[in-house]
Amino acid sequence: MNKFSLTFIQKCLEQKYQGHRYLSTIPACKVINLMCFTICMIRSIFCVIVQDYINVFIFAPLGLLVFIVHFVVMFYKKQWIDFYLVGINHLLMCYQVYTEADFKPQEAFVFGQNMMVMHTIIILVSDFKFAVIQVINNAIIKLAIAKYFQPDISIQAFIYCFILTLMIVIPLQRTNKQYRESFLYTTQNNSLDWIIPKIIENPFAIFVYDKENVGFQVKLSNFNSFNQFESTNSNLQNLNFILRNYKLNGKTLETFVLNRRKNSDNITVNQEHEIINSKNYSDRIYIKYSEVQLTEQTFIIILDQKQQSYIKMEHKIQRLETGINLFLNQLKAFLIKQLLMLNKSTAQDLSYIYQNKVNLMYILTKLSVQPNLFVHQCKVVPKIQNFIKLFNKAYNKRVHFQFDKQHLQILTYKNVFEELLTILMTFIFRTQESSQAKLILRGSYYQNEQFLDLLIKYDQSYQLFQQLQQNIHFRSNLKQIGPYDRVLMENNGIC
Repeated sequence: MNKFSLTFIQKCLEQKYQGHRYLSTIPACKVINLMCFTICMIRSIFCVIVQDYINVFIFAPLGLLVFIVHFVVMFYKKQWIDFYLVGINHLLMCYQVYTEADFKPQEAFVFGQNMMVMHTIIILVSDFKFAVIQVINNAIIKLAIAKYFQPDISIQAFIYCFILTLMIVIPLQRTNKQYRESFLYTTQNNSLDWIIPKIIENPFAIFVYDKENVGFQVKLSNFNSFNQFESTNSNLQNLNFILRNYKLNGKTLETFVLNRRKNSDNITVNQEHEIINSKNYSDRIYIKYSEVQLTEQTFIIILDQKQQSYIKMEHKIQRLETGINLFLNQLKAFLIKQLLMLNKSTAQDLSYIYQNKVNLMYILTKLSVQPNLFVHQCKVVPKIQNFIKLFNKAYNKRVHFQFDKQHLQILTYKNVFEELLTILMTFIFRTQESSQAKLILRGSYYQNEQFLDLLIKYDQSYQLFQQLQQNIHFRSNLKQIGPYDRVLMENNGIC
């Protein structure tokens, strides 16, 4: 809104305001037209009686002009109404010229009072910028006419006139600003009343208690937009159905809300409740209950369908998770038993037995859904040697292991290093064909911290690199042991 002209910046909003203002301006304009037409006709008749034909030719056309313009403005050009009011008011200002010389003091005072009332009515029903123009011109024209017919008018009259003109502009500005702000507030509320039910995904009702009708009155609701309510019922009927058929803490929801009226000082905001259908205990609804103290105590109930869906989904997920964990535990126990049986086997084809063993070990790494948080120290060199020996027996292939120090230990979670080695050895032995792989364990230092690097060298390094990079479980275990979750290529080798 422009702070000087009080015009809305948005043209569509300004047009809506002018259309709203016409509802009160047009009736007032009709009364003003009738008064002006009546004055012109009475003045014309009086001039005919006294044979003042000059004034007859002035006031009779003016009356006819008012009559014609009235129909043009009222029925065809309503947007001209402010210009029309400005013209009428300026004509009334000029009427001061026809002040009778033989007016008695009290009669002149009453005449001035009547003219003041006419000017005020027209100014009040005009838009602000047109009203300011009329107030300023009224002072100028009246003083000019008075100075012309009475040259000895005191300077004091001029000062009072301009001071009063400035004083009346202030309440005019405040009043018109309040009118516009009230219109803007009403427009926003009407827009919200239309928008809110459409954008809120959950059913809700905003209602108050009507003492005269002894019942609730719905201010805003979208119950009719949801299939769970009868579309033929009104929002009030759907609200009463919920209040009277669902219970909270053993009492109907209606009783709960009525009791809250006695505690209007203790406001409640977004209080979550579970209400139960009194006829079907399996029918439960989660609601959010709020109270707002505006001009009267206002109640808000939101049926939280999302929360209800989340709780049902959470129960399903919990049951599914329990079933999956039970299955994995039973499968893991089965595979462990198979490993124990293979360890006790005395079959002649030992490589086949060892292959089954390493395959089961690899499958067990895929079934590790929950990490074991038990931390222990692991001897690196013996552990790698045992895995190489086991896989050599399974695949009858040689992998050379080279290291600088025998007694190297790392602190890690239980089974993490074993699973890491299982995946690594599986990929190495499955990938290499006739060439021999070489593992080099070496130490490195970074910011005064010691790390161990395991360098893998053989012909198919790039293929192994891709397999390790794509294995999420391998990279997850690698991240728990070392600073990175990825492997590196180095001089035709993997580190």
